[in-house]
Formats: sequence, structure tokens, C-alpha cells
Amino acid sequence: MAISFYINILLRILNKIYNNLNNRGLISSPPKPAGFVTINLESSIIPKKVIYSHLIPNKISTFNKNKVISIPTPLDSAKLTLPEIGTYKFQYWLKGYDINNLHVLDSNYLNWYKVRKALLDFEANKVSQQLPESFNSCREALFQVVGYLEFKYPDAYISIYINNELHIVNKINGEVYSLNSQRPLDVLALLTMDDFSILQIRPDGEYYLTASATLFPIGWALNERIGYSIRDLHNSAPKWRKGDYAYDNTRGLFDKIKGPHVFHRNNYFIVNTSKLFLPENIIKIPLAGDIGNLPGFRYEDIYVRRELQTAIRLIESNSILFTVRTFIAPMTSLTDTQLLNLHELYLSIKKENREYHNVHKLEPVIRKYITEVRKLK
Repeated sequence: MAISFYINILLRILNKIYNNLNNRGLISSPPKPAGFVTINLESSIIPKKVIYSHLIPNKISTFNKNKVISIPTPLDSAKLTLPEIGTYKFQYWLKGYDINNLHVLDSNYLNWYKVRKALLDFEANKVSQQLPESFNSCREALFQVVGYLEFKYPDAYISIYINNELHIVNKINGEVYSLNSQRPLDVLALLTMDDFSILQIRPDGEYYLTASATLFPIGWALNERIGYSIRDLHNSAPKWRKGDYAYDNTRGLFDKIKGPHVFHRNNYFIVNTSKLFLPENIIKIPLAGDIGNLPGFRYEDIYVRRELQTAIRLIESNSILFTVRTFIAPMTSLTDTQLLNLHELYLSIKKENREYHNVHKLEPVIRKYITEVRKLK
């Protein structure tokens, strides 16, 4: 372990010396080497036209505390992306998201990786789809996110050559992936804890879902929706017909996503399972009177599931890269403030959306726990 560490350091130093001499024109460039060779990220790993300097984090997270890779707890990672008190919004898109909080990892990563790998192996049709016209956008997304990960987590990800082909090494679990993969979004879904989708504009001016690695769906399966427009994707939601405010606002917002701007929103679910892969209909919560008494519906069996969704423009292809990072925790683990905010969130849902979000069932469950167990109201 110690020898390989110092060899890696030496290779990095030699590589920097070589690049410095090469940039000054003092040596000629040799052919691409075979085997494991570290390379200069800015000059070699990603073509300059695909380096998005505005996406590079302003502050670099470090994973090598005392030379050992360590990752934040799920609670700490959730705090990074949790809305401030009083700003909980349900499905409202907001601009100005901090790029430092994209692709957040936590100590659940290895356990989630096993689940996500198994889903790609055994449920591929439900979790991964890629239409032919999306490949260039998927590849652009792969290079963009890999570049971001290497800058943000320099001790967790590194790119190397293997047999003259670029690969990304995930030092957290030792996996290695080719950057020439024909399934770029699958690679990203395994490198991170996010789900990734590509939305492309077609001649009719609509955005369509043309590729996705959605490993943690809730209430739907990808093979049923690939190729859908954003309107058809939300056909069961109110106000999503052309001319309605929900559709028009989202459609107009996607048109406004330019350059460095990252848009985001939070979506919430209350379920009685900790399972993350839920392609079937969401398990329904029973009436509030049964909560706490019915087997399987004790308070500790109720989970609050949050999706942090982000949207960013892919500059070369003009597609939208849409990501979803799922957080899940037992309702009993929420702080008093989080519980009160969650209750306020459900009370604030507009009348026309209440049935769609099961407010009539879920709000009483939250209220009962707050008043009878936490005794906050």
C-alpha cells in the first residue's frame, strides 16, 4: 500500500515536469503510453472544448484526511443540500444552485453502489434506456461530470490510460470504467449517487427524454417512459397540459438554462419502506388512526424520501442534463424543525395539487406524530 502510494506521487511529479517541459517546447510529444499512466487533466483527459470552467467547484472537498479516504455521513450530505428553514418548496424550480453541492457523496455510497450495480445487471430494462440520437449528449455528460468529480474529489477519482484508452478509476471501491463506454450514463450512475437523464429538443420545440439511468425511480419504470415529452412524463399531474402554468413554467425555464446556471428543485414522498427501487405504484400510507398501531406502519416504519433534482445545459449538444439525488430517512430521525417544516410544506400545497400529492392522507400522519409523539403543537 505504502509503495504504491509513493509510486503514484512520483508519477504525478514526473508527469507535471513532463507537461511543463512539453508546454515550453523543450521536448516533443511521444505516442500515447500503454498501461497505467497518470495524465494531466487540463491538457489531456478532457478536450478543451468540453472543459466547463464554470462547473469546476470553487472549493475542493478533500477525501484524504490522514491519507485515508473518508466520506461524510448521509446526514451531513443531506444538510449540504437541504433547503434553509422557511424556504421549503414543493416542486418549484429555483435558479442559482451552488455547484459545490452537485454530486454529493456520503458513507452510504458503497452499499448503494451494490444495489445500483445489481439493478443495472438484473433490471436493466427498467432503469437504463438510451435512444440512438442521445449518444453524443450522453458522452458529453460523461466527460463533464468526470471532470467535475476529479476536481471536487481528487483523492477519490483519477483518470488513467489502459491500453491507450482513457479510463476513470473510482478509488472508493476500486472499480475502473472506460471513458469510451457505449452506456455513458450507466457509468455516471455507478460513479456517483445520482440518477442521470438527457432531455433533447425535437423539431416540435418540445423537450424529450432520450436517455436515462434512473436507478431509484418511485412509481414508474424507465422502459415505460423513454421517448416521452416532458408534458407526457407528467400526464397524471395537474396543470401539465399545454397552456397550464406548471407546463409553461417548466418549458420556459428549460429554455432559460444557459452556461453556468444550475436550476434545482426538491420533491418529497412519505412511504412505509426504505427500499429505493420502487418502479411500481407507491405504497400507500394507511389512515392516520392506524399509524403507530398497525404492524409495518409504526412511526419508525415511516420514511421521508426527498429528491434533489438539478438541470444544467450541455453546451456542445444543447441538451439538458437532468440529475436526481435521493435522500431517505425515518420520520423519527428528523429534527423538530425539519418535522415542522415538512408539515408546513404539505399544508402549503395548492388546492388543485392536494389530491395528486395525497395531502389528505399524509398531512394527518405528520400532524399526529408532531402532536402526539413529539408534542410540538
